[in-house]
Amino acid sequence: MIGSTPELMNSIVQLTERLQQLQAQSEAGMTSNDTIHQVKSSIDQLRKTVKEGHDATMSRFKTGQGCLDELRETQAAILDRLDDIKNTQVAT
Repeated sequence: MIGSTPELMNSIVQLTERLQQLQAQSEAGMTSNDTIHQVKSSIDQLRKTVKEGHDATMSRFKTGQGCLDELRETQAAILDRLDDIKNTQVAT
């Protein structure tokens, strides 16, 4: 099973090369147009899968970045509160 973007991209390259071979064979009358269409469909599907994978990765990245921002804000608020408590204890 193809699972990573580099593997998908490699598959696209291989299918593109195969498509070029088939087109050359077709021009020589050695391959049917159905075979060429199947390879083109496979390439299109792989491209769609790569795009979906990229979009999902970017979405996860943005969500993760948002969580980090929230954690930083919470950390800053806690540190401010600890400073307030420390200052109150020093004052008393």
